[in-house]
Amino acid sequence: VPRPQAEMAAPSVLPPMDGDAILYSAKKPYKMIGAYMMGEVIGEGTQGKVREALHSETLQRVAIKIIALRSVRRTRLGEEALKEEIKIHRKLKHRHVVELLGEFRRPEKDKWYIVLELVPGTSLQDLADAYQEHALPEPLARHFFAQLLSALEYCHSRGVVHRDIKPQNALVSSAGVLKLCDFGVAVELSPYGSDACSKTRGSPAFQPPEVANGSRSFSGFKVDMWAAGVSLYLLATGRVPFEGSSLIQLFERIAVGSYAETPQLAARPQLQSLLRSLLCVAQQERLGVEEALAHPWLSPVSFGAAGAAGAGGSAWGETEHSLLLSLSARGARPVSVLRAIAQKYGEEFVEPAAAAPPPANQPHEYRPPDPGDALAGAAGEAGADPPPGAGGEGGRHPASRIRFGEGERGPGRG
Repeated sequence: VPRPQAEMAAPSVLPPMDGDAILYSAKKPYKMIGAYMMGEVIGEGTQGKVREALHSETLQRVAIKIIALRSVRRTRLGEEALKEEIKIHRKLKHRHVVELLGEFRRPEKDKWYIVLELVPGTSLQDLADAYQEHALPEPLARHFFAQLLSALEYCHSRGVVHRDIKPQNALVSSAGVLKLCDFGVAVELSPYGSDACSKTRGSPAFQPPEVANGSRSFSGFKVDMWAAGVSLYLLATGRVPFEGSSLIQLFERIAVGSYAETPQLAARPQLQSLLRSLLCVAQQERLGVEEALAHPWLSPVSFGAAGAAGAGGSAWGETEHSLLLSLSARGARPVSVLRAIAQKYGEEFVEPAAAAPPPANQPHEYRPPDPGDALAGAAGEAGADPPPGAGGEGGRHPASRIRFGEGERGPGRG
């Protein structure tokens, strides 16, 4: 007898499943380290990983750099260098510098945890790579370069030479705010001396001619400004101005200082002018940070009381904002270092080369010209306290035209 229609089983909308194949796994609980609830990995480097974390009491989202001390100790003076990095970074409080919020150690795990400001976004290099030919549109390049210079102006005023300026070491938030990061090779100058440096450990493609020529002493601030010029060229064209099949060939080309002016630059005379002034072989004639900020190419950038270069303008539009939100973090590109010039990057990496050292040069004391008045009317506010023992006029570093604790330019308000 046929069963009534109402009693017939309704066809299933689900595919048939094997009961033995149904597995249940509980969600992995979040790990607590100190007062922080650890989240996903958002970055990874040679010394360890960076995780997003949440403070269990304040609910502040942070980034925690987890450093395996075992790997640090493989490098001569590695742990001392890490302590110096933390000491320098802790003093820097500025809108365009990633803030170091704290640090703690877990001896039983042999790890060091550095708590940093979380910047939800991507690196400036990854942002440029997302565009055609890996180059930013000119308004965006101007927008972010002004903020990079603002960060450098602040660091130099505190006597800090970054020594590894490049787009990969600048983070960009989804709001279009740039933050300088990675002070692993930064150096703090004596408050009573010049900005003369004898070593640099930054990326080879961003090194200036005085380093490529084997100078024993050179201006630390002008090293940063050359690297800023290389960064601007890279952002505008999608390639670095100097390349080589080996590090020796690369340094030979940097020493000459002749680079190609691409079609992207040919139609931008003011940008060309700024690049020539930054990529100047003679470090005495190379622009300082205040002179660069006063260049006409940066005049469209607003240096108002909002505290950010270009804040509220049209340079950072909805298209770029959406693009940033969709970008995922990418790893840093590896850079090889040649043994023959490894002494320029610190003797802890290899033993000094047996070859005769280059002729000694007299230390170059950076004496910039009097600052112009192009930005004299910009609003500012008091900065951080001067470093202990800083003397001189208003706590100013002798090698910098910016006073410690003096009002900052509009784009660099902390």
